[in-house]
Amino acid sequence: MGVSRWSYGDDMEQRLSIVTLGVRDLAVARRFYESLGWVGQGVEATVFFQVGGLAVILWGRDELAEDVGIRDDGATFGGIVLAHNVRSRTEVDDVLAREAELLAGHAEVGIVGMITVTADSRDALEAAVTAIHAAATQASLDLRRVYGQQLQAFTAAALPLGIEVIA
Repeated sequence: MGVSRWSYGDDMEQRLSIVTLGVRDLAVARRFYESLGWVGQGVEATVFFQVGGLAVILWGRDELAEDVGIRDDGATFGGIVLAHNVRSRTEVDDVLAREAELLAGHAEVGIVGMITVTADSRDALEAAVTAIHAAATQASLDLRRVYGQQLQAFTAAALPLGIEVIA
């Protein structure tokens, strides 16, 4: 099993570079976005809109499905493709290595847990935290200490699971 540097939250910028929308009628879709005030630029069989640091591209749905190698049967392809561009050849190699690991079945599983420590004194609290850190280190677990931020920590832990947190 390979070891990837793409563990949850490490090194990869959390951003999108391009959102490509597969549309049935390119001219109608272009008019719609331009009616919102967006300025489109036709490039070959696509229309590019620069939206801040993000590009939104309109492309024929059939062409987009063919480009990504998906059969568009109306049920399995949503007509949306997201792209994350990287800045160097090394990053490209890292992404391709990570893809190979995932395709070989070496997916990483990120497990998030929360430990709440209540103590009668600051000394007792520090002793408990020290013991927890020692056990976590022995188990190769990464701990992040938060003070008075239990709701934010719980929300951050729940978001990757798609769980709604109601405060």
